[in-house]
Amino acid sequence: MKTLSERIKPEVKEIFEAESNRFPSILRGVIEELDSRYWVSDLTLGCVSTIASISGLQDYLKVKYQDMYMLENLNSMFEAHELIKE
Repeated sequence: MKTLSERIKPEVKEIFEAESNRFPSILRGVIEELDSRYWVSDLTLGCVSTIASISGLQDYLKVKYQDMYMLENLNSMFEAHELIKE
């Protein structure tokens, strides 16, 4: 199963990279958390709060700051899990 950082959509990755030029240590922490999580619901509130404050993401997702806390909006930043057939 892929982590959230492996499933991040290319458009969102570009927004993160642009933001990391301005706030490298803050975005490094977000990426570290995405590297260790598989589900959006497992993200810490601090990580979600940081993600919600990225104005480029709000514009991309066409949502307001408070709506960034909704799982459906966070989920839309990532590719769907691939189901493994046995």
